[in-house]
Amino acid sequence: MSADAAATVPVWLDDDFIKQSLKYVSNFEDCSIVSASVKGATVGKENYLSDTFRMTVTFKHRIKCYTMTLSFFIKCLPDGKTVREVAQNMGAFEREISVFTKMLPVMTQLLQSADPKKYSQLAAVCFHSGSEPVDYLMLEDLRDSGYVIAKRSQGLDLAHSRAVVRKLAELHAASIGLIMKDRTCMDNYKTFSIFNGDAAPQMKNFFKNACLLLARELERAGGHYSTYASKLRAISKTAFANISEITKWKKRRWHISHHRH
Repeated sequence: MSADAAATVPVWLDDDFIKQSLKYVSNFEDCSIVSASVKGATVGKENYLSDTFRMTVTFKHRIKCYTMTLSFFIKCLPDGKTVREVAQNMGAFEREISVFTKMLPVMTQLLQSADPKKYSQLAAVCFHSGSEPVDYLMLEDLRDSGYVIAKRSQGLDLAHSRAVVRKLAELHAASIGLIMKDRTCMDNYKTFSIFNGDAAPQMKNFFKNACLLLARELERAGGHYSTYASKLRAISKTAFANISEITKWKKRRWHISHHRH
């Protein structure tokens, strides 16, 4: 296996990991690995609470002898000690693994059974996940389906904004369908640990300092930007408490209506 940006690639992302992980990918039982490489998937620490890598594998079919190259997206607990502790205190990865392996496949199935021509999958397919040596997810690389990472500085245009809202609507509709099938399915997601769990004290300081830092930068920028500095300083005192209250689980009664067209 070759490694691009080897300094950032964990030692456990080696040939053995690739061979073991691919056992869980269907349709490749009769394939052997010709070559494989792993490289960092993002620049710097843009993904914050995780480290991400792209694993590219070339296969050869043992019987039919054709070759193919596929890419997989590996997401794992971050290498940095402080950030890793925050992620672990939040239970972020356990919850994310649960969502990708248990929730999203069922929700996608609900939508597609309703109208297979209208609804596509809700997220990248999860091929494999684990907790050794760290928590990780092995996902479909959406680049192979033509998706590209947008430039954050450009913002969303109207077409992409509509696409996001439409997909969020599908996600919420599917979640209601799931609750109707199993009232206990959301029990593991009632507490948003980042605001109401063990990680809350760390995140409270993070929110406050982030607001103050941004306020200082806006003052340096000058002009109309500086007018927002005082607003951010005021927000720094209340933002965490407000978000914490908003994200607390509230028991609600669902009113579902069925319309025929």
